[in-house]
Amino acid sequence: MIKSELREEFESVLSARVKTEETANEGLSTVLSGAGQSKLGKEKQPAECNVTSARGTDYSAGRPVQKPAVFDGRSSWEAYVTQFEIVAEINQWDGPDKAAFLATSLRGPALTVLSNLPSESRVHYPSLLAALESRFGNKRQSELHRMKLRNRVRRRDETLPELAEDIERRARLAYPEAPIEVLENLTKDQFIDALNDDEMRLRVAQARPTTLRAALGIALEIESFSLAVRRRFRPVRTVHETPTKTNTECFVDPQEETLKRNSEFLTELKKMTSELREVVRSVN
Repeated sequence: MIKSELREEFESVLSARVKTEETANEGLSTVLSGAGQSKLGKEKQPAECNVTSARGTDYSAGRPVQKPAVFDGRSSWEAYVTQFEIVAEINQWDGPDKAAFLATSLRGPALTVLSNLPSESRVHYPSLLAALESRFGNKRQSELHRMKLRNRVRRRDETLPELAEDIERRARLAYPEAPIEVLENLTKDQFIDALNDDEMRLRVAQARPTTLRAALGIALEIESFSLAVRRRFRPVRTVHETPTKTNTECFVDPQEETLKRNSEFLTELKKMTSELREVVRSVN
């Protein structure tokens, strides 16, 4: 009797545990299937995002990757063209695209060149490039830069490094196709000639520098030494009291100061002698 009751109770507990495990397995399979679909959706989503992003940066959608800089005729035309070609290559522009973006990047005098061109040349990239090259290119202005280089002299309050940098820049503009060795000798000689101090010019030339940087270093040493000597042997300054009881600073020669003191002493001595004579006369 007791055994049969225990058996029935054991069978009921076992059947309940089996049902619980089956329910748990069904829930787990549902979760795994949902996670698989979610993972699959996530794997597809970046590809869709990349396509949208690529469309957003494509020039055909009107949004270039990199915009060209503005050119107003003041900066170097060769440097600007080099940068513009790189931007055009990044954006994969063709001839009409280059002409359109180049025309919209012009300002000031460069924009005047665009307005003087015929309508068909404004949208033709080689024609627009040739017109701007003729106006702002260094090849047509080499003679002007050579004249400025020959007449270059150190200005007042201009530092030696500033002078050397400007001479180097003008030499590149005046001789754009010259080898580096020729430019080194040219800039070195022109830097020495541009020094407005005869003594410094002579001493730098006697040092026989081989490059512009070497000549600049020698000139800086000479200038530093000259400034140190001037500060060491400055004129003597003394302070005198004016009748208005205010102190003013002036330069005084030591010999003049000694003569002045001797004159004052003699005046006081004469005054004392006359007073002594008056006393003697009164006593007699």
